[in-house]
Amino acid sequence: MNCAHASDPAIRAVYGDGVHSFYSGDFQQSHNYLSQVVDLGTDDPRVYYFRGLSALQLGKRKAADADFKKGAGFEAERGNMRTVSRAIERIQGPDRLLLEQCRATARLALAERQEPRPSGTRQSFLSGGQRYSGIGGVENRDKSTQQIGETGAPTPEPEVPAVAADRTDEPQP
Repeated sequence: MNCAHASDPAIRAVYGDGVHSFYSGDFQQSHNYLSQVVDLGTDDPRVYYFRGLSALQLGKRKAADADFKKGAGFEAERGNMRTVSRAIERIQGPDRLLLEQCRATARLALAERQEPRPSGTRQSFLSGGQRYSGIGGVENRDKSTQQIGETGAPTPEPEVPAVAADRTDEPQP
């Protein structure tokens, strides 16, 4: 199955027609337009959400649930919540609550699938493994990366001068 690109103007037009039909109350036409986009193989969660919302209005709860779950899976994988949230911000009430439950479930499932990181091994890209402990203080979190001197003993880390409370803005020697 081809994967329809959301940037394709023809695909965007059909998606737009589906959304306009939804908001004008023509839920069957909306479902038909959005099904065309789904049949092309889109991974845009908004298509599945609006098709699911149309299905709810047509009394097709199982189809709506399936679309919400599929769309939520795509959204969780892609991580584009802002775009999706803006698209569905006009949807409120019980239908929105049902959709939000699917979105939250998909995000939670993704988080559970991802490998957890032990908190002690986390380091900032910018800090280079160092933790900053207040003004002027630096601690090396990973002692195994200390430099070894010629004698085989770890070389001492350079001292970082502490900032005095009565310091002026004069340059240091």
